[in-house]
Amino acid sequence: MDRYRDIAGFPVEADLFYIDAGLSPSWKNLRRLNPGYAEGYREVSMYDPAKQEILCSIDAGPGEALPAAARNGRLVVHGGGWGIGTFREKFDALESAGYELDIAAYSAQEIGEAIHGRRYYMNDPEWRTWKRDSSGQYTFPPFAEVTGSQPDRYPPCRNYQDGMYGVIRQASAVISKPGGGALIDSLASGTPLVLLDPFGPHEKINSDLWVELGYGIRYGEWAESGFGREELRKLADNLRSARGRYPDYAASYAEQLSAAEGRS
Repeated sequence: MDRYRDIAGFPVEADLFYIDAGLSPSWKNLRRLNPGYAEGYREVSMYDPAKQEILCSIDAGPGEALPAAARNGRLVVHGGGWGIGTFREKFDALESAGYELDIAAYSAQEIGEAIHGRRYYMNDPEWRTWKRDSSGQYTFPPFAEVTGSQPDRYPPCRNYQDGMYGVIRQASAVISKPGGGALIDSLASGTPLVLLDPFGPHEKINSDLWVELGYGIRYGEWAESGFGREELRKLADNLRSARGRYPDYAASYAEQLSAAEGRS
């Protein structure tokens, strides 16, 4: 952004948007290299961990969060954008507790058999960021349920709800490390988080916040309770009642741009 400002030849305004409750390693590294990196920008945080509050949300799409009774009873299990964490170690315990799983696969080698009703989902590995379609539009990564027994076809993904979010929206819970993206999906879809071990201090703060707000439960605590469905229903009710409570960042940003345009 600094380089773009240097060559643009006109004023450039931008928000620095933090999607974790604590400063993530990428931002910390930037601060170490350039302590004044935020000068001239507007810093926007989604959360205030000191007050245990959510300041804004990101609405992933239209539609009400489904009530617990209307969900499919399955669990989504994933490792965030990088496919990391302890989620792969939990399959057997969750299935022994009577759950069927929707699993994010990060390579073809991870696609197993559909035992115990398992489903595997994956983004097209050939897709690349900033790829345009035939009409010149930027695209979401094509996404599909995949199997190891037949060639995989990845239909176009035209919006966020066509991807893994659409699977999450119907599930009873997501089993995941407490990354920023997992929190965004949880709040937007009304789907509780069963929180695995955090990766770094910022994810520990994310985890503490979600537990404190009643939107998630730590995996160990849930396992000790016998993997009960009632705990998930209570968390889903909390999330559903919170829908609309937090201002949508994208909508407020659009209003900000519109107001600025009207003044120019």
